[in-house]
Amino acid sequence: MKTAIIGGAGGMGKWLTNHFLKLGHSVIVSDPRIDQTQDPDIEIATNNKAAVDNADLVLISVPMKHSTEVIRDVIPHMKDESILCEISSLKSNVVEILRTVSKSLIKPLCIHPLFGPGASVLKKKFALIPIREEEEERELLKSLFPDSQVIIIDAGEHDRIMALTLSLPYFTNMILASILKNEDVSLIEQLGGTTFAVQFMLTGSIMSHTPEFHLSLHKENNYAAEMLRRLKSGIEDVLALLESNGDEFIRFYKDIKSKLEEQLNLEGKYQEMYRVLQVKEEQKEEGLIS
Repeated sequence: MKTAIIGGAGGMGKWLTNHFLKLGHSVIVSDPRIDQTQDPDIEIATNNKAAVDNADLVLISVPMKHSTEVIRDVIPHMKDESILCEISSLKSNVVEILRTVSKSLIKPLCIHPLFGPGASVLKKKFALIPIREEEEERELLKSLFPDSQVIIIDAGEHDRIMALTLSLPYFTNMILASILKNEDVSLIEQLGGTTFAVQFMLTGSIMSHTPEFHLSLHKENNYAAEMLRRLKSGIEDVLALLESNGDEFIRFYKDIKSKLEEQLNLEGKYQEMYRVLQVKEEQKEEGLIS
């Protein structure tokens, strides 16, 4: 199978390139940032149109704000019965154009890899947003990414949950980082306990992304602004409780904990935190990480 990856020089683009090479695909990549001297098994296209020409599978792996533009650009140059696979983190803005694709002889596949390019041992999860035939698209996804876990969801609910799982934690960790940047981080790490170690690992990971990616998460998601307003309101409410005699804060906390315990094993999450840190320490001892 000939596979074209548009945006192959990015983190996920590189992951996809390696993945499909391992599956035995013939891979062609289009990206102005691509290193012309990299893996000889990869063909480098001069532009997107040249990349998709005669390709059986086309993957769109570009910054979110460019997804629809790139899709429109390549569709006229794709062959009949080929697959157009879009992998961005937000879906509301791309499903409509993919539905127009579904009326042609091109097969649309709208997915979101629920992991980053650094993931190696984690089981790969994918959100699938059905465009034409749900079961057919599920089987197609499983054929392209064997042993993956598939979660089927519509575009609106997907983006609402992404505001919770991406925009909200990315925003809060950016604020934490803005406070830590003026502190002696080395000393804080030495004195920080297990909770801070896990938190700081997350903060560092989130801040490794580009500012453009952060901006897209908040600006391109129609649900993000409301979620961040809820965060602001929540902070103000809890600060007000702290200024009281403390009883209201305790009641507020107990209510949150009680409702979470209906769905989560909180003690299990506590133990899970220590297992994460134990793996990290073992990898340090083996020289796998610094």
